[in-house]
Amino acid sequence: YDVYLVEDDYLGDFISNTSNLPLHFYDTNERVIYLKSFSKIMFPGLRVGACLLPSVLRNSFIEYRTILEVDSSMFSQAALNLYIKTGMFDEHIKDARSIQKKRDQAFLKQSSQTPDLFKLQLFDTGKSFITLPQDVSTSLFEKYLKEEHIKLEDIGRNVPNNYTCQNKIYTIELLQLTPDQITQGIS
Repeated sequence: YDVYLVEDDYLGDFISNTSNLPLHFYDTNERVIYLKSFSKIMFPGLRVGACLLPSVLRNSFIEYRTILEVDSSMFSQAALNLYIKTGMFDEHIKDARSIQKKRDQAFLKQSSQTPDLFKLQLFDTGKSFITLPQDVSTSLFEKYLKEEHIKLEDIGRNVPNNYTCQNKIYTIELLQLTPDQITQGIS
């Protein structure tokens, strides 16, 4: 269709399964704009990222960014450069993946002990999903969750308005939880 796809790989460094490569890896026609942010990986205050562009867009992008870079923080960029060159970035990623693996294991262990009424799925991006069967009242389920101070996100905001799903699907965000919180929340 001769369109560009933008891939925002903001959690790419948390993925431990290397068989799930970014979309730009498969791009043979230079149609993918690949974006990567370091802020989710290290600390939110750091506003440094990277972008891989199709060759036809590079010169215009560089020209545009040169104008915007007048106020950019050279200190942050220099700190990130040092962080990467000394190997501290790789160590941080290794630690982050280890923490995420523990979260995933807690999710998988606890979800294997839940009734078959709910379908629980885990993806290697720190996200998991719970699917309610058709005969479960979503309003009662959501009311119960609210009373228990459990927050789930309805996946409906991520799909087109005209899409109808047979089951109600909720997102469970694991990235900011401890394994104990995951075990307690799933149970």
